[in-house]
Amino acid sequence: MGMRLAILTLAVLLVSCGPSADKSVAGSDDLKTYLPAEKELGLWKARGVPQEFRGDDLYIYMDGGAAIYREYGFRQLLVQDYADPYGRSLTLEVFEMDEADAAFGIYTFKVGSQGKRVDLGQEGSLEDYYLNFWEGRYLITLTGFDREVETTQRLLRVGQLVDSRINGPAAPPALVGLLPGRDLISSSVKYFRGPLGLFQSYPFTTTDAFGIKAGVKGDYSAGYSFYVIEYETPERSLERFAAVAKSLQEDPKFKNFRMAAKNTAFLEDRQGRCLGLRALRRWILIVLGPISAESAASLLDDYETDEE
Repeated sequence: MGMRLAILTLAVLLVSCGPSADKSVAGSDDLKTYLPAEKELGLWKARGVPQEFRGDDLYIYMDGGAAIYREYGFRQLLVQDYADPYGRSLTLEVFEMDEADAAFGIYTFKVGSQGKRVDLGQEGSLEDYYLNFWEGRYLITLTGFDREVETTQRLLRVGQLVDSRINGPAAPPALVGLLPGRDLISSSVKYFRGPLGLFQSYPFTTTDAFGIKAGVKGDYSAGYSFYVIEYETPERSLERFAAVAKSLQEDPKFKNFRMAAKNTAFLEDRQGRCLGLRALRRWILIVLGPISAESAASLLDDYETDEE
């Protein structure tokens, strides 16, 4: 099964099994208040009226891409197009999420590690002609459609104007602080709130074996990735570890599965990368990369020692 088909299959399964009622948008803001005033835009003018999408209406706007936003906790979206007299254009998208953790999560999902950090919101990234930043429970995305200097400058200017209207200071989720700090590539951090986000980072399984509600991943300069998936109780962690181990052991894309002490399992994927998994208190820890099982075990042991 190809990656894209597997993602679509998982998304359909989750939507069909999930509640059909739309999430409430009670307490949501009027997102039009965050739009720049016409006099602030110079030659650039709003093109048409703002479009607004709430709850499941997001599927009308982005079709297959909406499921991941819903997983993170989407409330509503405002879209406004702008253009100048010379044919350049940009699109502003203001996403309101359920809470700041959700905004941070969808931000980490959207940005790449090659983006240039910009001083907008809590954190911002400019890559090619895409500008993303998050602030409070909002994700702001600006798309410029070309790499001209004027367009890039306008992206940043509109971003600054929107940022100045949002008063929502927040910090990344506390779970991010559980990643080992040494040699962490900070731009690689991804925060998950469900199986779609986790699957996009690595296709462990096309089922929701992890039962994930919150998780974080970081890449390290030595070439491996480290995951921390959080559960409500240690008992829940052990239960999901057993389900994940069984699912991976039965999956033909993995080999050399073996259990070890301390609720730990090791296996290899088709690229020869080692996966080391351990249930530790309320977490499942995962080490993934082109390293030996012994090295993975050492990383897991070091983490356990540091957390004691």
